[in-house]
Amino acid sequence: MRNKYLRSYKIFLSLIPVLPGFFLNMAGKNQLKWVKKLHQQKYRQQHGLFLAEGVKVVDELLASRLEVISVFATDEWVKSHPPATMEIIPVSSKELEIISTLKQPNQVLAVGRIPQIPPPEHYNKGWSLMLDMISDPGNMGTIIRIADWFGFERLLVARHSVDIWNPKVVQAAMGSLFRVPVHVVDPVLFLESVNNQLPVYATLLNGKPVNEVQFAQKGIVVIGNESRGISPQLMPYITHRITIPAARQMDEPGAESLNASMATAIVCYEINRQAANSNRPKT
Repeated sequence: MRNKYLRSYKIFLSLIPVLPGFFLNMAGKNQLKWVKKLHQQKYRQQHGLFLAEGVKVVDELLASRLEVISVFATDEWVKSHPPATMEIIPVSSKELEIISTLKQPNQVLAVGRIPQIPPPEHYNKGWSLMLDMISDPGNMGTIIRIADWFGFERLLVARHSVDIWNPKVVQAAMGSLFRVPVHVVDPVLFLESVNNQLPVYATLLNGKPVNEVQFAQKGIVVIGNESRGISPQLMPYITHRITIPAARQMDEPGAESLNASMATAIVCYEINRQAANSNRPKT
């Protein structure tokens, strides 16, 4: 009896490749579970993988130098894109909802390999943004996008900040995370290594108005935590305190402070504006 069942099982296994859709469906269930695990930071770190979602973000990923492991796509996305060299796994809209982190999934989800970015070298060239304990994924992604827009050379992200490969960060960065080098650093050790070779600017409430600051040609801009501001242990390394003045007097009622990403955009704009003006030929 045992041999009879064993023969039947072997015959069943031999038929799997020719049963239409059977192997794909079985593999698909395991793949969907595997992708869902990547919603969690510990599994992203364990496997060195991240998720990118939506047509815009996935297109940016495919155009970048980052390695793409697989793409889970609906027929709509497959029909509008040329054949790719990576694995394309067709999914239904329902299956995409299962593996997506979005409330409204948009045609495609890709799994990419987290790049191994070496420690920052030549940091004395150009501008760097240092993000001190930014905890909101939307802010982090938007700041990465701002750095890309204004041509900053690199981002220095303090440890214990939000995971830069959090799906919400990837989504908010809209492809900029695939272009701008992002280094996770110990901010104190990094600023100690700078050793006064570069000016270090920080956004504070009691600084000099940003439009009155004469920015150097290169340096580091420190952006503090959304609620607590810049960590006390970083203050000794700040060489220039800057603020973004409100239209109202500080003793009048109004907004307490600016969003971290908004403050970043204003400072980056002013740095670029001054650089552009200094490069214009005098008439």
